[in-house]
Amino acid sequence: MSFKSIITILSVAALMVGCGSSKSLVKNNGIGTSSTADDSKSQSALQYLRAVTDNNVYAKNIVAPINLEMGGMGKEVSIGGKLQMRRDEVIRITVTPFGLMEAGRLEFTPEGVLLVDRINKQYIRGSYSEVAFLKANGIDFYTLQAMFWNELFSPGVKQLADSDLKDFTVDANSATESTITLKKGDLLFTWITDVLNKNITSANVVYRKGSSQEAAIVFTYSDFKSVGSKMFPGKEVLSFTSKANAKNNLSLSIELNRITHDSNWDAKTEVSSKYTKVSAEQIFGRLMN
Repeated sequence: MSFKSIITILSVAALMVGCGSSKSLVKNNGIGTSSTADDSKSQSALQYLRAVTDNNVYAKNIVAPINLEMGGMGKEVSIGGKLQMRRDEVIRITVTPFGLMEAGRLEFTPEGVLLVDRINKQYIRGSYSEVAFLKANGIDFYTLQAMFWNELFSPGVKQLADSDLKDFTVDANSATESTITLKKGDLLFTWITDVLNKNITSANVVYRKGSSQEAAIVFTYSDFKSVGSKMFPGKEVLSFTSKANAKNNLSLSIELNRITHDSNWDAKTEVSSKYTKVSAEQIFGRLMN
């Protein structure tokens, strides 16, 4: 697998996640317990939601070497890299073929998305507000952050308060699994949770505005590891699907090794003046030809 393929797949991720048009197909199994159905059910649902949010890690930084498996544009690649996340500031994925040098990075910040191609000295930069349905539905950096950090969220809300939890619905599917749902505009959010540990094992977002425009993003979480007094997934698998543009479907598996709270790194990436700003489409065209 060439570096061209790696940058192609990261470009798809930048376009679809940060400035993009993807969310995830999820089966609606029926929502049985409304948090407003009656007082007892409401209190039970609220207590469960509080227990899930209480699982949020306290760490300001999550840093780990990672094994990446990426699929998209008809290509697949396995490569080493690093994940660096600083709460409320940045989510950064770097790729380092053979562990020798940084070849590229994909970065999400409150301001937007940045993809840097170190080999060809090019970069892509975009804003979440450039995509109408993301802006209209409140999808921004904090939504993406919550998904990467394995947390509940509500679009446009930086940090969930108790008053926000009333908008969620809890359905006890079985003795071991419960579903949490939230409907906002054209988006349906669904979380599958482990009843025993109150961990989120999957997060799904579906955009529905006509069947031909349906698009989706799915995060699944596994291999939970101790991070301080909390648990954090050691493996996150993302998948992006779009009925409108199936060729841009993408999968990304991130396996975290040796999770630390290292804070000795700069959260802001400065792009050299020697780099040329291009569009994702330009990179797609050049690389695929």
